[in-house]
Amino acid sequence: MTATDSLAAKIAAAILLKEGKIAVSDIRALPFVETDEKAMAVARELASQFEVDIEQIKDSSPFAQWTDVLTLKAARRQAINR
Repeated sequence: MTATDSLAAKIAAAILLKEGKIAVSDIRALPFVETDEKAMAVARELASQFEVDIEQIKDSSPFAQWTDVLTLKAARRQAINR
């Protein structure tokens, strides 16, 4: 992982911990994540660091694409919210 990939992973992890979920499309929207492959690499890194469920949802964009969403498992989310 490059320095920018590591930074992207840290920012994405902060969003995941704060919101309880993050979509790969949200990771892709970070300014220094240039490709879908890098966004997926960051998502895989998050999945290896945290206990997450991964599900596909339909994006709300006019083109209705499917995107992967990483969601913290319930026990982890409850521990963070205490």
